[in-house]
Formats: sequence, C-alpha cells, structure tokens
Amino acid sequence: MNVPVRRVVDEPAPRNPGPPQFFPQLEAEVLRAPVGTSERRVEEDGVVVLETFDDYGKTRDPYHGVIAGSDVRMRYAIHPDDPASARFFEAWHFSFERGDWQVEIETGNTMTSDREKFYLHRKLVATEGAEKAEVLRKEWSQTVARGLL
Repeated sequence: MNVPVRRVVDEPAPRNPGPPQFFPQLEAEVLRAPVGTSERRVEEDGVVVLETFDDYGKTRDPYHGVIAGSDVRMRYAIHPDDPASARFFEAWHFSFERGDWQVEIETGNTMTSDREKFYLHRKLVATEGAEKAEVLRKEWSQTVARGLL
C-alpha cells in the first residue's frame, strides 16, 4: 500500500486571522444554579462503581421568556477482573416552559456486554402540560458485535 504524497508547486503564505470577534453573552435569569456530585465506591463483590449527577440548572431567557432546565444521572460499573462486566446507565431530564405551556423530555440509555456483543437499550418519553400527559414514548434495543473490542 502506498501512502499519498502531497506535492505543492505554490505554497500560499499564512494569513493572520485578525482580531477576535465580539460574541454577545446571553444574560439569562438563573432560577436554579448548576450543581454536580460524584461518588466512587467498591461494592462487596469487588465491582467498582462511579455514579454522577449533574444538574445544569434552570434559567429564563430574558428575550422570549422560555424557562429551560436539564440534569443527567450516570452510573458506570465494572469488575476489574472481568472487562465484559462493564455496565453503563444514563438518564437525562429536560424541561421547557413559558406561561402555561410546559414540556418535558426524559431519555434513558443502558449499555451492557458479554464477550461477543454490546447490548444497547434506549428509551425516550416526552410529556406535555402540568399533568405531564405523555405525547411520545419510544424504546428500542440494539445488539452490536464487539469486533475485537
């Protein structure tokens, strides 16, 4: 196999990108400040677990009044003597509202494996209104060959 070779007759001179561009900052009203936690532990059977929670807070956009918030929980687990024991779980929560309009989206993902395959499972649920009427639910699974991983 031959590696391609770049042949240049005329090399253009590098150009200065110029001064930095102004980027406007959104001054959102903070309704809930971001916060995060992380815990690592070893369970009785030797499984190493890392659990995290990240709350990205909740803000109100001053231009159109939409309130948005989100958070995520994640859990990683593995036994050090068995790479195929790795497990991953995450759950996201998103909320949006303005006046009496409210929607929430929740997603969940899990990944497990054995020596030959990865097993993925995903879930999506969307709700609307203060009573959280379900407007969409979708779940699907996928199996992927490890391919020497």
